[in-house]
Amino acid sequence: NCRGGGGGSSYTDPSATNVTHTQGVRVGHGEVVISYPNSSTTTTSQIAGLTSGSTFPLGTSTITYEVVAGATSSTCSFNVIVVDSIVPSIEAPADMVVCGAGPLSGIAPVSTWDNCAGASVTYAISGATTANGFADASGTSFNPGTSTLWYYIVDASGNADSASTTIDVLSVPTVSLAAFASDTICIYYDPITLPNGTPASGTYSGNGVSGIYFDPSQSATGDQWITYSYTDTNGCIGSDSTSIYVDGCLALNESALENTVLYPNPTNGVLHVQFAQQTAVDYFLYTADGRLVLQGSTKDDHLQLQLEKEENGIYFLELKSDYSERTFRVIRE
Repeated sequence: NCRGGGGGSSYTDPSATNVTHTQGVRVGHGEVVISYPNSSTTTTSQIAGLTSGSTFPLGTSTITYEVVAGATSSTCSFNVIVVDSIVPSIEAPADMVVCGAGPLSGIAPVSTWDNCAGASVTYAISGATTANGFADASGTSFNPGTSTLWYYIVDASGNADSASTTIDVLSVPTVSLAAFASDTICIYYDPITLPNGTPASGTYSGNGVSGIYFDPSQSATGDQWITYSYTDTNGCIGSDSTSIYVDGCLALNESALENTVLYPNPTNGVLHVQFAQQTAVDYFLYTADGRLVLQGSTKDDHLQLQLEKEENGIYFLELKSDYSERTFRVIRE
């Protein structure tokens, strides 16, 4: 008869838990039964990094997850790398032609675009004018001649774009306007010719201006500025100005006749009438019996009457202005 021999003693690592040893006799190989926790108790969670659906920044973002099964756990990580390979864009203003050197406005970039915030804009000017700066070249003083304005845009990843415009600055024509022959005029005087302006073919403007004449009655009293403008073949405009004082001449005109002087009186032919100033006066010369022998008007400060053909005797000279009148006794001998 055959019998089975005794089995070997069981051994378990001392750190093992929940181990059961079953004694007995078994024919054939021995048996080891291993049991483990149910998988339904395993949990997984994110423990670091941006969550799903977030907007990820440029560069590398690390995401870490942890799985826990009973008393044991494990982690794993992966990287999300965002790369900016899209080139920004910039558009410069159109080429321009301007008259006259000096600060120039309205030359900022027409548009700028970048898919990510943080792009920087700079500019550089070369040619007749040299300068550089940030964002907007408006306010830069340009010299006569041709200059090129470049705009540059660079994003945080080094992607770049550029655009340029050409700026031609033309010289303004030199214009000169002479001064008035007299710096003061009464408001009731006749129109006077305007001073000469150069170059020829320019135009005059200002209160009381009509063509090449200045009419004080169509202006106000006080300093009146007259401007002469000339446009050259490039369309550039130059100008110069001068002034004339328009006086109401009310008080002066009233005293002008009061201070009138007649000489020589008696006279043997020519009678001089001297006014205190230029005055608009109507004159009438009557004989002693009231017959009108001379009449006329003047706006000068001096009047000369020819009496050679008149008979000797007593005459009366009547002077009238807008504001006063006087009568003088004249003797012809």
